[in-house]
Amino acid sequence: MKIDFEGHRVLLDNETIYLTKKQNAILELLYSSTNQLITYEDIAEKVYRTECNIFLKNLIRKHISLLRKKIGKNIEIKTIREVGYIIEEDLR
Repeated sequence: MKIDFEGHRVLLDNETIYLTKKQNAILELLYSSTNQLITYEDIAEKVYRTECNIFLKNLIRKHISLLRKKIGKNIEIKTIREVGYIIEEDLR
């Protein structure tokens, strides 16, 4: 697996999976912070450049859900309930 953040895509075997701008930004934030908890507030601030609220939390959850569907077999994004997300294994 190779992640091309500049191209907004993930290369899996012979398959190219394209990510939206926000999915790419969230994945890049999580991936660059492997083994660190990333809170909803962190994602809101760094990806959306705003304060977190219930509507934004739901949008973040939706993006995470779609990321899991697209690349979940290769990267496990763990949920820390009501707090945020973490990628625990070192993928580098």
